[in-house]
Amino acid sequence: MPSRHQPYNWPALVEKAARLIRAGRCQPTYVDIADKLKVPRPTVDDRFRSLGISLDLLPHPARWPKIAPAKVSKRENASGQPDSFNGISAAEVVKLLRRSPLALPDLADRLDRGRGPVVEALAQMIAAGYGIVREGQTVKVPPYRLPDRIPVLSDAKSRTFRFAVASDWHIGSKAAQVSALRAFLDAAVNRYGCQHVLVPGDICAGYGVYRGQANEVYAYAASEQLDALVNTIPKFKGVSYYVMGGNHDYSFMKSSGFNIVEAACRLREDWVYCGFDEATVPLTPDLDIVMWHPSGGVPYALTYRGQKFAAELAQRELVEIITGKKERPRTRFIFWGHLHVAASFPHGPIQVIGPGCFEGRNSYLKQKGLTPMIQGVVVEAKITDEGLIQEFTAHELRYVEQEDDWHNAWIPSQARQAHERIVPMFRLSKAKAAGG
Repeated sequence: MPSRHQPYNWPALVEKAARLIRAGRCQPTYVDIADKLKVPRPTVDDRFRSLGISLDLLPHPARWPKIAPAKVSKRENASGQPDSFNGISAAEVVKLLRRSPLALPDLADRLDRGRGPVVEALAQMIAAGYGIVREGQTVKVPPYRLPDRIPVLSDAKSRTFRFAVASDWHIGSKAAQVSALRAFLDAAVNRYGCQHVLVPGDICAGYGVYRGQANEVYAYAASEQLDALVNTIPKFKGVSYYVMGGNHDYSFMKSSGFNIVEAACRLREDWVYCGFDEATVPLTPDLDIVMWHPSGGVPYALTYRGQKFAAELAQRELVEIITGKKERPRTRFIFWGHLHVAASFPHGPIQVIGPGCFEGRNSYLKQKGLTPMIQGVVVEAKITDEGLIQEFTAHELRYVEQEDDWHNAWIPSQARQAHERIVPMFRLSKAKAAGG
């Protein structure tokens, strides 16, 4: 009898039936043999007759014809699972159940197997990971259901942080974009509600930084640039500036030993002195912001310098963790100055940002063929309790370069002239003044 499923091992079944009859544990009838072998009676009837075991031979197992052993397939499917369980094709079962759920007796009939072998095969298939479900006497393959969603970073509890970054002011330079700087600071404070402003270096023009600079400044001496600095940058109630020095600021240290950044911070109570070149500003007790003022020119790839620094800093933090100086990485933001370009990218858990600048094209940049990006950045970030950046938005407030915008700055020479008006030593009476 042809069958769609993997065939029974009939040599073994026939041998088992013969042993049961000889031992008196089975009656020589197709009905009793089918029951003991757990095979449907019609199947036993048809198969035994096809093998030449007729009704008159049933009581005499010794006279039954010998049947060659069947070859047992050991093939596996693409998933590495056996093709059949207890002689029943798993693919056939799944195919039947995908059409509709079936009662256990109906499934056994469709498979042309006894209920016992089907129950055992189903248990093996379920254990092997097949998507078969048995509920009482009903067997089915339910539609595929997505697993429960695993909690992700966006589900974590977080807190929102907001602050501004304004780099490379170059106060004292005739290319300084004073109007843009003031507009950015006003927007950061009054529109976005920032109470902290980070400044990654070069707050003043400096002295002798490049050839011909003396012709491109409106404040020359360190005292004049200091005067211009503290009077040009606006004050806002409750707002703090975290100020770091760059190579232009350091030029006064090289020429005369005068630290203009520290001096400015002493004159401005709202300014926090952060040293030179690299500064760490605590964002929270457990997380840091790093400001960096590199050396050298603009690389071919705008992000290259930031990528290298982030990699080196991450390595540095790893060593500090290994040596016990830190319990875990703290840096979450890096802001670079000096390069006058804008870029933003993540480096693992660190967000690296070049915020742009507030100085236009001076003769040095014109010689290099470089065009600076006049802008500042307002950062809004959600950071989880574990210290990871959950969401990040950089509001880049951009401006167009204005020529001779330095006239809108606080100019020390003009301020002095305004205060140098000499009051007359004597006043004439009105009568004498009228010639009386």
